Amino acid sequence: MKFRNIVKSIKENLMFYPVIYGVIAVAIAYLALFIDTYFIMRGIYVIPEPFLTDVDTGKTILSIISTSFITITTFTFSTTMVVLTMYNSFYTPRVVKNFLKQRETLQSFGIFVSGFLFTMIVFLHFSVYDKTSKIISPTIGLFYIAVGLFFFLRFVLSVVSHTQAGNLIARLKQNAVDEIGDYNSFVSGKSVLEGKISLDMYNKNTVYSVEDGYIQDVEYEILVKEALRDNIHIVFEAVVGDFVSKGDEIGSYYVSDNYSKDKKSIEKKMRNAILIGELRNEFNDFEFSMIKIVEVAMKGLSDAINDPNTAIHCTRILSLLLRDLSNIPDGYIMVSHGKDKSNDIESNAVVYIKSISFARIMNEIFSPLLVYSKSDAIVMSEIVKALYRALRDSSSPNKESCLFIINEIDDILNSGVYSANEMKILGNNFELLKSVF
Repeated sequence: MKFRNIVKSIKENLMFYPVIYGVIAVAIAYLALFIDTYFIMRGIYVIPEPFLTDVDTGKTILSIISTSFITITTFTFSTTMVVLTMYNSFYTPRVVKNFLKQRETLQSFGIFVSGFLFTMIVFLHFSVYDKTSKIISPTIGLFYIAVGLFFFLRFVLSVVSHTQAGNLIARLKQNAVDEIGDYNSFVSGKSVLEGKISLDMYNKNTVYSVEDGYIQDVEYEILVKEALRDNIHIVFEAVVGDFVSKGDEIGSYYVSDNYSKDKKSIEKKMRNAILIGELRNEFNDFEFSMIKIVEVAMKGLSDAINDPNTAIHCTRILSLLLRDLSNIPDGYIMVSHGKDKSNDIESNAVVYIKSISFARIMNEIFSPLLVYSKSDAIVMSEIVKALYRALRDSSSPNKESCLFIINEIDDILNSGVYSANEMKILGNNFELLKSVF
């Protein structure tokens, strides 16, 4: 697993910020106790006296602070549950994680938990003080509750923002834009071979998955290094976002007749090059972000929600994302060949990576939308416009691969579900779409 995957998974864990801020709270609590016992109680006022309180007043202040943190935490937890329920009901269960992994949400929980922990640690050590002691701990607690209130306000504003459909779609779009940019940069400047890879002069060895789950990441560097070192050809069939089960083919490697090294080590490294998890995530997987937008659109078209305007907005956003993908090549990307820099050995090895199919993306996005929008001419019209926007500047192979969508729309228009006026509007937009081909 790549280091960045580990870091990202740790940061998105619900316990990350509570643990980190809890450790900070413990450190602050014992620092305050150290100042109280080793300086102030000995008459060394390293802190201005106005910031000090007596023990009885300190107990009262810390008691109020601890109660406040518990109250805020309870309210925050309840609000979070309401938001998650709303996400499940009005959008899609797939976007629940998008709210939970937001930094504002996780940091708020961390601050509230750590604030309560701070007060409890100070209370636990109150026996070291005598009645005449002056202490700094309650003053630090007041600063702590001020920070907590700031994060509480930040959390409330975050909830207001996240519950709006437009803001949710905008965040999903930005996730997809970032990943699409990374993919286009990866493909840029590399050779792409269409069709199947023909390496008949070599012996083919197929590698199968030993795990069940979604492919979350592929470390191409491992494949390149292995190919160059052993002078072999690797064809990697697995694409990020695909679901594989035990026994499914993930790729193959080709060796010459006189190859004598251990083949099992090659297979092990090819399997280690992919990260397989139980759930699909958006990291390196722009298609998943786009599917989430599709699900939000379909929810809006459902009889329970009946919000076609959200569906129309989703369709327009999807057309912009597809426009950025309209020239991606379909085939196998030639990742590396030539010299192994680690040992300066010339190599004929090549690594081929299966590219993401534009036609597959179009099918996964528009086929569900067409099914759900058949009875709504306005939404159907926007879908036709979105297709035109997405395909207008696409490459010729990608246009040809999407002809099935044209036929699907043609069948819907000829089904007789629309009025004469609706057919006129749809017909004009459909003719504009066909002019692209």
